[in-house]
Amino acid sequence: MLRKLIVNNYAIVREISTDFDDGLTILSGETGAGKSILIGALNLILGERASSDVIRSGEHLAVVEAEIDDIPKSAIEELQRLEIDCDDGCVKFRREVQTKGPSRAFVNDRMVPVSALKSVASTMFDLVGQHEQQYLINTDHHIAFLDSFAGLNELCGHVTILFEQRVNVKAKLDKLADKAQRHKEMLELYQFQVQEIEQAGLSSDEEEALLSEKKILENAGKLRTTLGGISGVLATDDHSITSRIAHIEAMLEEAVEIDRSLAEFLEGIAGSRYLLEETGRTLASRAESVEANPNRLEEIESRLDVYYDLKKKYGGSIDALNAYCKKAQSELKSDMDLSEQIELHRTRLQGIEEELSLSAVELSTKRQKHADILSKKVEKELSQLGIAKGQFRVRIDRREDEQGLVEHDGKRYRVERDGIDQTEFYFCANRGEELRPLAKIASGGELSRVMLALKTVGASKKQLETLIFDEVDSGIGGEVAAAVGRKLRQLAKKHQIIVITHLQQIAAAGEHHYQVYKEKQNGRMVTLIRRLSEKERREEIGRMLTGDKLTETSLKQADELLAEFE
Repeated sequence: MLRKLIVNNYAIVREISTDFDDGLTILSGETGAGKSILIGALNLILGERASSDVIRSGEHLAVVEAEIDDIPKSAIEELQRLEIDCDDGCVKFRREVQTKGPSRAFVNDRMVPVSALKSVASTMFDLVGQHEQQYLINTDHHIAFLDSFAGLNELCGHVTILFEQRVNVKAKLDKLADKAQRHKEMLELYQFQVQEIEQAGLSSDEEEALLSEKKILENAGKLRTTLGGISGVLATDDHSITSRIAHIEAMLEEAVEIDRSLAEFLEGIAGSRYLLEETGRTLASRAESVEANPNRLEEIESRLDVYYDLKKKYGGSIDALNAYCKKAQSELKSDMDLSEQIELHRTRLQGIEEELSLSAVELSTKRQKHADILSKKVEKELSQLGIAKGQFRVRIDRREDEQGLVEHDGKRYRVERDGIDQTEFYFCANRGEELRPLAKIASGGELSRVMLALKTVGASKKQLETLIFDEVDSGIGGEVAAAVGRKLRQLAKKHQIIVITHLQQIAAAGEHHYQVYKEKQNGRMVTLIRRLSEKERREEIGRMLTGDKLTETSLKQADELLAEFE
């Protein structure tokens, strides 16, 4: 049960500390007094996103605290999961919003993630706000409501896990198959490349020799002329070097006859002459052998093109080409057989799909059963809310798909995260009328009562201790409002109910009544809340009947409304 709510520096609230009792508590006040501010503060306790805009002007920190006692078993289990002590059966939630930095959440003065605060608080109370009608007419939420009512959340969660496992295993299997195909293609490429390199039979020595021969063939004429000219200068011309050396040699012979010590020079000059003569003859012979050979040049260029192409393809040099060839040969020898892994994942996928199919069918079957139970319970609640002949149906359609995974009763169905079912709530206010989707209900009053009926049934199943209703009276009045008040009073026998209302019929059903109001303090308007005495409560309901002006008639009417619940 919510026992205390403390709000500091939130919007135009400077400081509020309010105690709550069991039963039905009414919050009323003029429009703009700040009732929605209290709802916003409670939403922070329920883990909604916080903005620094809610901090009271001039302050740096807004704080909302809620003290809860008689906490349910589900809340105790959630606290134990978070390793938070609650030996006295009480828990305190706190949310702090700062002007700078993220908001902070606390459970029993221990800082926790906001998600943890939300998970614990949601097991204790539910806030049914003005947005709740839009939430309920969204068909995406109908299947979740049915599962919660039927106690199928665990089974649905199991289906979701299996669905995600199937998606993941299929993705891995696709990757393995793709990897195996790419590996196969890679091996085929390596096989081709190794064969190409080996058949080419390239070597650095051959390349060097070919380049040298190519250069000679490209310059054959020039080389022949040059070698012939050198040969002539050395030996064959009349004024060749060897002729001149021979003349020097003859002169030196004469000198040796005079001075025998010059003989060693004679030997050197003679040796030089012989060497130059031999060189001249060799170069002359070489010049004669040099010929232009276009066919051979074409052969060489063709062979060098092979070198150029393969070096460009495999690294730019013979060494790089040989290294690549060795790598490719090594890859060809490696054992990368993925078939075992692929088969393992296929077997696992088959097992997951079999279990997913069975679980999805089981979930669908149980949903069908509890859909009828939920429909009857909601109709019973509606009969107590002024819709005695109303009809409510939970319609479940399985997703038929010829390519679907799940096969049952001769048909195939597509399975998704929540199973094979599509669920939608249908309603009509009078028997004999056509049932229509909840989203197409034109009357806001009818939708408000359907929402209250669903929440009443759901609260009983979820074992929520506290229900807070904001504007549950939307679109209703008169006897319908009185019926809603009676239903809330009845509901308050099993739950703590807190209701924000503008209607006197609902306010009269309350066991405790608080007024939310504004007053000026130190030149600034602030929102305050106070508990009304029996006399003040009577007057407040009287004002709700006529507006600001309180009359004897309105007081008498207030007495009549209050008398119904005495």
